Amino acid sequence: MSYRDDDQDLLNSDDKGVREARGVLTVLWRQLLVIRGIDGWQWDKLMRAYLSDPRNGIQNNSRDRSSARGNLNKELKRDDMTWRVFLKALNFLGPVRVIFSVRITWANGETDEVSARLKDRGSVMIRQDRPSDDDNETEIDPVDDVDDLTCSTHHPRDDRPNPRDGYTPKQMIDYINSRPR
Repeated sequence: MSYRDDDQDLLNSDDKGVREARGVLTVLWRQLLVIRGIDGWQWDKLMRAYLSDPRNGIQNNSRDRSSARGNLNKELKRDDMTWRVFLKALNFLGPVRVIFSVRITWANGETDEVSARLKDRGSVMIRQDRPSDDDNETEIDPVDDVDDLTCSTHHPRDDRPNPRDGYTPKQMIDYINSRPR
């Protein structure tokens, strides 16, 4: 199996180590493990698929595959992860489409939401080799993998109760139920 004994604790725990995660990306990654129900058997199956997928740039020989397996296991079990490792983790799960959304509500009640949809998995590849500083190549644009960007702003209606005005929960419920549908 590609996920060793001490790592089995992470996969066998109910929360997949969400409580031990130190970074938001690790929390999201481990929540995905929980909702997808990933256990040791499924992990091994995903690992074999990841190592065999030519889009991931891993050579088909035992030395490279063993090294990639060990490095990936270490990266995916850490309590903190970078964006690059998070994207690799998502590719490990094999999604067809990934959309990142951030929704922020401001003190005035306005809500902004921005989204970026990554290119479908058929065309997205984790780049193993980046150009070095001494290469004359141009830097890779991080938006290269983004297929669609959206943003929206929601402005609250003026007639809604302001929570700072001291409305009780019952008054808020009555207001919500009285709105036209």
